[in-house]
Amino acid sequence: MEAEGRVYKPSAPLADNSSHPLRLGPNGGTIVQEAHGDKFLATIEQVAYSGSNIGAVGKVTTVALATTYTGLVLSNPIGSGKVLAVDHVEAAFSVVFPAACHVGLMTGFHATTDVVHTNPMTVLNSYTGGPVGVGKTDDEATLPTTPAVYNIFGAVLASAAGSFEHSYGSGLILPPGGFAAIYTSTISGAAALMGSFKWEEISLA
Repeated sequence: MEAEGRVYKPSAPLADNSSHPLRLGPNGGTIVQEAHGDKFLATIEQVAYSGSNIGAVGKVTTVALATTYTGLVLSNPIGSGKVLAVDHVEAAFSVVFPAACHVGLMTGFHATTDVVHTNPMTVLNSYTGGPVGVGKTDDEATLPTTPAVYNIFGAVLASAAGSFEHSYGSGLILPPGGFAAIYTSTISGAAALMGSFKWEEISLA
């Protein structure tokens, strides 16, 4: 059976449970539109979250791939039953760096040992008042394994501050036991980092 469309202007609003043919334009192209913004569905289903250290004292970051970590880390506990689809990461440094530095994201995974949550940060549901999810954010933590640099946001020169943001479009997945942390190749200025993660939680079953 061939799929067919029709050139027409639908009445609005369409009734619940009603069926309508695919709408075609006068040149034969299929007309499609987003009903809402691209983050609406995850938000209305209360599975979109954010976590930051904004509002707390900014953090000095540890150097490179240290497992005794300070900065901002997002982790997915073992046994959570969900994956974290990272959407967006932001990092702002309000105090100048003592030396030139690369800033980016590092990731890691351990199947049997969780991140140790030394100083947990508040996680917010993007649906205001919605339930807290499984993802954890910390500005101090012990990582269970040495991470690897995932990608670089940019560089900061010595005696300069800076801010960065990177969109992953939910294309970075943290399975149970996975984590992602803001990376700096050298130590930041004292109490400099204010960072945030945004992500979606998707059930494995």
